[in-house]
Amino acid sequence: MGDSPYTIQETRWEEELKSDVTIVFFQDNYPLMSPFDIDGFSVELPEWTSSLITLPEPDTTTTFPTTLVIASAITVTVAGVGLLVYFKKRKH
Repeated sequence: MGDSPYTIQETRWEEELKSDVTIVFFQDNYPLMSPFDIDGFSVELPEWTSSLITLPEPDTTTTFPTTLVIASAITVTVAGVGLLVYFKKRKH
């Protein structure tokens, strides 16, 4: 990694200003100085970090109440359509 910033920029002539204008798109403050082989790189973490990255096992003993959700969605839809029809008729 380098310690000199690398700037991605463009310089172009601006007719209205009658001069060159430099547009900076991005600046990398720590650019790589040579290609990096990610496959040849490994990280050894201390033992104490294992408890920080252990994911809990999913709880498969409870099931999602699919029937209740579907029944609720149908009830809300029917009620919404009913209210829509009621207010349309009332408007006339």
